[in-house]
Amino acid sequence: MLTNVGAIYRTEDAGKTWQGLVASAVGVIRNVDRSPEGKYIAVSAKGNFYSTWEPGQQAWVQHNRTSSRRLQSMGFGEDGRLWLLARGGEVQFTDLKDSVKIEFDQLEEPDIWQEPIFPEFATSWGLLDLAYRNPEEIWLSGGSGNLLCSFDGGQTWQKDRGVENLPSNFYKIVFLSPNQGFVIGQRGLLLKYQEAPETA
Repeated sequence: MLTNVGAIYRTEDAGKTWQGLVASAVGVIRNVDRSPEGKYIAVSAKGNFYSTWEPGQQAWVQHNRTSSRRLQSMGFGEDGRLWLLARGGEVQFTDLKDSVKIEFDQLEEPDIWQEPIFPEFATSWGLLDLAYRNPEEIWLSGGSGNLLCSFDGGQTWQKDRGVENLPSNFYKIVFLSPNQGFVIGQRGLLLKYQEAPETA
């Protein structure tokens, strides 16, 4: 269990008792993600910095953001990389050299993060969430009905023109499986993933 100030608790008896795993909270957080191995990465409420924690550590470790742009969201990708979204429509991934997973203690090194990507450079809308459908296919959501997809691990991006006229910001993307996904928008808007029909 994780609170909105970064306190982490674990139960081993179906919720009867709980054990605190960090000595102190990290502060109010805007966004948090958990890896399958139990690691956490969290963005501060104002997007000024991000923090990491992994099992065995007594406290969160704070990291400077990678540029002057404030952070919006961060998370773990299915391809072993970390990703981040920053203000102004910026996307950035960690550099996965020789398929070696990035360790948290390497994140201060400037060459760990790849160069920023701007899927739509000359736009004023922001990016709000990122999700993997599979290790190669990545989806991005944003304000003003913007939904983008990359089929090559983030190198090139395409816009979903079928939803761009919806008067909604798309806040969250969730894939429960490669064939079942949803986008959550404002005022209760819910989009369901539908595979493109195969051409004959």
